Amino acid sequence: MYTGGRPQNSIWEHFLHVTVGNKKYAKCKNCGHHQANNAARMQVYHTKCSTDSVSSTSTEQIFSNFGNICTKVCNHLGNNKAFKLVL
Repeated sequence: MYTGGRPQNSIWEHFLHVTVGNKKYAKCKNCGHHQANNAARMQVYHTKCSTDSVSSTSTEQIFSNFGNICTKVCNHLGNNKAFKLVL
């Protein structure tokens, strides 16, 4: 096995080597996006992709919490004949 040359950047832990036709790309393991084989660009993309994943998880948690709060409010208002809530 050849071990000479410069060591591979650690960013490759998050990407796969992909060849499309005669061009070589890096494919993000998180979202499947094809990226140029440029470690600096891959690092920037990985930071963005990781941030997007965290944001979507946080958004899901927020909506879940919002749903729980709405259920509690609806139950409370449903017991009070003076209020009618339409969703």
